[in-house]
Amino acid sequence: MKAFVHGKGKNLLKMYFFYTTCPKCAKKYGKNYVAILAQV
Repeated sequence: MKAFVHGKGKNLLKMYFFYTTCPKCAKKYGKNYVAILAQV
């Protein structure tokens, strides 16, 4: 994410991480992906 933001010529202020599903749903589907957002 850092390289992507700097490649666009912007400054990275903060990065936020969150799971895309709740733990109960992740158990059912077998995966719990992590999404990353960047504050520029």
